[in-house]
Amino acid sequence: MWRKSLTYGIVWLYVWVFCDKLHDMTTEELIRKEIENLPEALQREVYDFARFLREKSEADFNGLSLSHSTLSKDWDTPEEDAAWANL
Repeated sequence: MWRKSLTYGIVWLYVWVFCDKLHDMTTEELIRKEIENLPEALQREVYDFARFLREKSEADFNGLSLSHSTLSKDWDTPEEDAAWANL
C-alpha cells in the first residue's frame, strides 16, 4: 500500500513541478518549445499562420486588396492586356 501512495506522490510532485515550470515560461518560450519538435513542413504552416495573424491585426480587412493580390497573377498578363485592349 505504501508503494502505491509513494508512486502517486511522485507522480503528483512531477506534475506540480512540470506545471509550475510551464507557468514560469513566457508565451514565446511555450510556442518555441512546441515548434521545435514539429517536422519542417508543420513548422512552415505555423510560420504562415503567424504571418497571417500579424497581417490581419496590422491592417483593417480589405477584401478588394486581398483579391487583387491573388487575382493579379492571372490578370496581369500580356494575353489579358490584349483581350481588353479594344474595350
